[in-house]
Amino acid sequence: MAQTEFFGEFGVHKTFKIKELWVINIESNYKHAYQLTKWRRIGLSGGISRHFGKHVTLLFGISNNYRFDPKLGDFYELSPALGADFKLPITSNLAISQRSKVESKNFFISKHVHYFRARLRIELAYKFNNPNWSMNTGYEWYFLKNPINNERFPSSREFNLTIKKKIRNGHALGLTYLRNVFLPHSDNVGVNGNTISLWYEF
Repeated sequence: MAQTEFFGEFGVHKTFKIKELWVINIESNYKHAYQLTKWRRIGLSGGISRHFGKHVTLLFGISNNYRFDPKLGDFYELSPALGADFKLPITSNLAISQRSKVESKNFFISKHVHYFRARLRIELAYKFNNPNWSMNTGYEWYFLKNPINNERFPSSREFNLTIKKKIRNGHALGLTYLRNVFLPHSDNVGVNGNTISLWYEF
């Protein structure tokens, strides 16, 4: 158990569609660790995406996080990111997608070092016969050129599973399980991380 960390998270998502080609997303979330570290994070992020046909989407987003970390010190993080998403339908209910992203991690009021990292995500999306239920599962890799010191979660290998239920027009509830395997050059308490996220979308 000393090698494993556990987290809880709650998030709220808002999506705006503009002429079916442009989508704006805004998200606010709160995440905390159950360990003695008392690590917590408050986040607010926004993004805009542009669809090109049915399969290709370009993405740009900015995330703002304030972290409370008794071990490494509190800090504010600003991270702009640019990426692309390619989606390929397999059947009427199943689709596979690949997302590539590059982001810049910038830290303030702390001794953290700014850095760039790349991310690659492979995901399967499944729609149940009941139109109100859907499921996503995937795996994401975080790539860094050099080891990062004084940063809690710079990179990992991440598995995710999400169940989503529409509760009325444009509104949905989601439950996500994340399993992280942290790389050894980070300042984590554990090697593995488990997160249960509850979120609301409208």
